[in-house]
Amino acid sequence: MPTHRDFSEIVQTEYDVAIIGGGMIGTGVARDAAMRGLKIVLLEKEDFCYGTSGRSSRMIHGGLRYLANFDLGLVREGLREREILLSLAPHLVHPLKFLIPLYGGLLNKMKLKIGMVLYDLLSYDKSLPNHKFLNKAQVLETEPGLAKNGLKGAYVYYDSQIALTERLCMENVVSALSHGALLLNHAKVVGLVKENDAVSGVKVEDKLSGKTALFRSKLVVNVGGP
Repeated sequence: MPTHRDFSEIVQTEYDVAIIGGGMIGTGVARDAAMRGLKIVLLEKEDFCYGTSGRSSRMIHGGLRYLANFDLGLVREGLREREILLSLAPHLVHPLKFLIPLYGGLLNKMKLKIGMVLYDLLSYDKSLPNHKFLNKAQVLETEPGLAKNGLKGAYVYYDSQIALTERLCMENVVSALSHGALLLNHAKVVGLVKENDAVSGVKVEDKLSGKTALFRSKLVVNVGGP
């Protein structure tokens, strides 16, 4: 962005949605909302994909570990979103196979088995293979470096991974722009605009010029990260 950019014209518009945060979720919301015909402005205080999205594990997963807390709704949501990303961005999101070695007694095997079955059931509409069990010999053939003592076998299941989160984030940016959204980086939200005890926009500092401006919107979505 040039240092002489001028907010004076774009602030005259009342936006349907103002989005705080230009990471994976923010740009995804901007793209989705713009494709639905809404007038969108997104504001990112650094550069797109600067924060958590650029420092993540780069896993696209359904949250297998959340099954231990019986948070089935969250797992189902994650698995559904995983499948959407596999469908929308197969050039960036790829299947990834996991092998969980099984040590210990029958109880540990039962817990893992229940988790694997639930993960498959909750991802009933997936394109990835279901889990499978490998006996000790099959495991050691696959991973000969594993400790042999106490090894009972292993479960194999699939999730997905994205090597370049920045690419997917920027593709969201490009798609949102092509559908009429306004996305501004180096634009820091420094406050909320309130009228009659309701949020009606955001106060923004242009980090390139130091000037501030008010962006009015019917709804403000804060996905600025943790």
